[in-house]
Amino acid sequence: MKRHLTAAVALASLCLAGPALAANGNIGIYFDTDAALCQGTIPCGQTGTMYLFGLLQGSSGTGITGAEFGITPSSATLWTNYLFNEILPPGAGAIGSAFGPAATGINIFWPSCQVGDGTKVLLMTVPVFNVGCAATEYKMTVRKKDSASNQFFQCPLFTLCDDPIFTKICLGSNLTICQNPEPPRPLNSTCSTSGTAYLNPGPTRNCTVGVEKGTWSSMKGLYR
Repeated sequence: MKRHLTAAVALASLCLAGPALAANGNIGIYFDTDAALCQGTIPCGQTGTMYLFGLLQGSSGTGITGAEFGITPSSATLWTNYLFNEILPPGAGAIGSAFGPAATGINIFWPSCQVGDGTKVLLMTVPVFNVGCAATEYKMTVRKKDSASNQFFQCPLFTLCDDPIFTKICLGSNLTICQNPEPPRPLNSTCSTSGTAYLNPGPTRNCTVGVEKGTWSSMKGLYR
């Protein structure tokens, strides 16, 4: 699935803060490998690279064995104006895809516990080509997979390293009790969304969370 795209990316109005905090982790979309730049610009005919990271926190602080999520754009024209190439890290497997008009979400999994650098795990690298010469601002939100693997988890999620249970945990800071999609549809599921990012941000766009990169590790400890 790898495809080499070589043009340069111009980043504008960049977020200079660390990843957003959440009780049990998050999935963020970034334009740098430090998970600090949550918005960027890709000019007409050029290519940039996005990175999806699983941010370890709370219950996921000791690592993960998988992630399940989808991506919702602010407009479906994102899929016609840009080409996305999902590249998994070495050793990872996946079912489905997260980017594109037919994408219904993805399950990423590993045969062993992943701790990354201790604060984040790389889920995928995504070269992005501006084929439609679009300059529109697009918001991208990490959401649940269209067909969640567990009816009680209507949310982007991690699976933990507690083999053989592989506990699922919902991600994000907006967890709510919501309707189960299965009859009789009781209010016993958990819903949430996770990280957001902006492609071609407007001049006043700012998706910072007020946490300096250097303080991320110490702040993360406060939420465990």
